[in-house]
Amino acid sequence: MIIEPLTLKHDRASFTCEEAALTNYLRDWAIPEANRHLGQTHVLLRPGSLRVEGYYTLCAASLSKDAIADNKKLKYQSTPAVLIGRLARDLANKGKLHQGQTYGEILLLNALQLAVEVQKNIAAAVVVVDAMSQHAEGFYKKYQFVDALGQEDRVYPRRLYLEMNTLLGWNLPPRRNTPDEQQPGPTL
Repeated sequence: MIIEPLTLKHDRASFTCEEAALTNYLRDWAIPEANRHLGQTHVLLRPGSLRVEGYYTLCAASLSKDAIADNKKLKYQSTPAVLIGRLARDLANKGKLHQGQTYGEILLLNALQLAVEVQKNIAAAVVVVDAMSQHAEGFYKKYQFVDALGQEDRVYPRRLYLEMNTLLGWNLPPRRNTPDEQQPGPTL
């Protein structure tokens, strides 16, 4: 499986998942939001195919100090975060495994690996998700995401977070760059 940034070359029209909002986001909003620097979508592809099998979107965010259970050491009211704004896999892949992992697990672990890479250059103390359903909430909690405190009045009351220190303790292998992601460094 290959995960790479979404471009116009990818087949988004064939993608369908349980949540219509996630299907519509990929088809209609992911490219415009990337162009406006509001979120970067990464897509899961089979080798040699441009059909999107799943995707996730990341963006910078913050989490209120009051939403974090162990917040006594936090100095500021807002904690820098990486937000997994959306994560979905195509209905055709429901229950399918690739090398022992579901497509959702492949996408989540890749997103978390990228969050680890990002925090090396831009501070991020937590990874945040807004689970759209109880099922999604259970999925994230299997990976040690915990409930954000005081979120009952939110549009998505299932806001969860994973502390970066916990994530760093997992010793995730680095993401493998696809050819589209390999870019030469600046020439000095």
